[in-house]
Amino acid sequence: MDYSVFLFIMNAILGAFTNVLMWSKRVGDLATFRAFKHVVIGGIAGYVYWLLHEVHHVPDGVMSFVVGYVAEDFINWVARRFKPKY
Repeated sequence: MDYSVFLFIMNAILGAFTNVLMWSKRVGDLATFRAFKHVVIGGIAGYVYWLLHEVHHVPDGVMSFVVGYVAEDFINWVARRFKPKY
């Protein structure tokens, strides 16, 4: 079994949590739904990045930290990019 997916997801979660820590104004900000959402989306973005890495051989797990940091913007961009145009 390939455990690299877990490395990518954990790096992305760590990056997202770092983003939450950096932008929090007080300790209570860490226990909000926004913070939770940001960390979960970070994990999802890490998984997406792992898929890109395995298929297209883009840079390794270090980039998943960056993706976790900007996960919310990344997922929103992907959603807008592939949204059906009627």
